Amino acid sequence: LSIKNVARMFGVSQLKLRYYEMRGLVRRRHSLDGERVYGWADCERIAFIIKCRNAGVSLADIIMIIQATEEDITPLQFKIGQEICVAVVDRLEARRRVLSEALAELSHVYALLTAKVLGDNRRE
Repeated sequence: LSIKNVARMFGVSQLKLRYYEMRGLVRRRHSLDGERVYGWADCERIAFIIKCRNAGVSLADIIMIIQATEEDITPLQFKIGQEICVAVVDRLEARRRVLSEALAELSHVYALLTAKVLGDNRRE
């Protein structure tokens, strides 16, 4: 897929995709006609990066996690990536609990407000 198509597919700018390339997170390949294109594995990685960024994961953490999945890394790089991945999962799980509690409270308040509106409408 061309950079234009991938940018459109993920709703990001071409500049952002080029930045990810520059940081070594994705690598476009050359096609037969000389145009640089993304493969499906690149698109899966881009989707992972975007999901992580949307969840508030730092690009530095994403880089370390992705590097840990590469074939030619040292045991130390693997260990660091693994530890960062666990720390990110723990942070996101903690945030999920906070969000779930806030959502429950807001849903309760919404129900109370809705009941009040319905009660006020019945009095009129």
